[in-house]
Amino acid sequence: MQCEQLREAALAAGLKEVEFLTEPQAAGLKYGWDDIGADWQNALVVDWGGGTLDMALISQSEQGPVAHGRYCKGIRRNGGEDFDDTLFQIVASEIRTAGYEQMLEADLDSPGWKYNVYKQIRTAKEDLSQQNARKITLVSHEGKTYPPITVARETFERGIRSRLEEGAALAKDLISSIQELSLKPSFILLVGGSSKIPAVGSALKQATGLECRTFDEAEEAVSLGAALYAHMLWGCLETSPSQEASPEITPQPSESPQPPSEPSPVSPQPQAEPIPQPEPQPIPGPLPEPAAPSPPNLSSQPKPAPETQPSSSKSGCWKVFGFLLLAGFLFFLISGGIGDLLPWFFQLVVALFGAGYIIENPKHAPIVIFLIIKKFWLG
Repeated sequence: MQCEQLREAALAAGLKEVEFLTEPQAAGLKYGWDDIGADWQNALVVDWGGGTLDMALISQSEQGPVAHGRYCKGIRRNGGEDFDDTLFQIVASEIRTAGYEQMLEADLDSPGWKYNVYKQIRTAKEDLSQQNARKITLVSHEGKTYPPITVARETFERGIRSRLEEGAALAKDLISSIQELSLKPSFILLVGGSSKIPAVGSALKQATGLECRTFDEAEEAVSLGAALYAHMLWGCLETSPSQEASPEITPQPSESPQPPSEPSPVSPQPQAEPIPQPEPQPIPGPLPEPAAPSPPNLSSQPKPAPETQPSSSKSGCWKVFGFLLLAGFLFFLISGGIGDLLPWFFQLVVALFGAGYIIENPKHAPIVIFLIIKKFWLG
């Protein structure tokens, strides 16, 4: 019903054609395009995300990867959000055991507290994918701190085991429903955030006996796969290699209604006139990286005027000249007889001026020292 409403809205908005891909189909197409020429023929894509679990079968062909609509199933409420609930219940049970039950119940009644706590729970769940244990410390809505709770990965995986077994059983049933031997998958491709949990791959491998592989571009695979599929379908090829005689089956919930006694006829979808294309183009490779914006042309922009700095050379010359005048004047006074009256005063003044000048201009220190010693102390 949601897909049909989306189709009607898209057609009303002016789109000519509307086709749907499930997330595992799109991710599988992206993986297939990146791995063209490999030694595998079929793969089961398991998209274990935050809210749902979806699966799809993809195959390699001469024209490129193919997403099989009739081998696409899904169940709701078996994803990362359910795993978050399980981890929170483990932490809450430990808090109650520690004697903080009343404090916890008050926090559960507080609006927004659980929402903020789940951010920390989600981070701890992600850490448990790489760590054997994780310490979790919660803070109440009043600012009080609960005792730290250490959750082991084994405890967390034991809590989600029933959901993992349910998803693994679905994958096993889907593989069993594939009658054509040429379509039997040789491995499982894991995508989605929850697929990073080690127990997910272990449960699927134990139930199906197939190797589980991960996708480096798992987070972008759905968007890139859908874009490449649309480019191939309407931009390059007149027909899509993934169009099959049988209609595509949308993902079914875990508790699907009983099928009718007589199959209802499938109404063909309205097709618009095809857009004329000059020639079919080869299947596109990975989307090109967007070009980095060119830096602005700084040469055409006015340059700020350089700040004027005082000339250090002129200032130094004036200081040397002033010092020499001072030394000459003092020498004249001493030679005229005044130096006999107050020789210590002039010696002190010259020494102070000389010391200050040396501190400010160390490079002239030899001249100053020579004048002071020559004129006053050595006679």
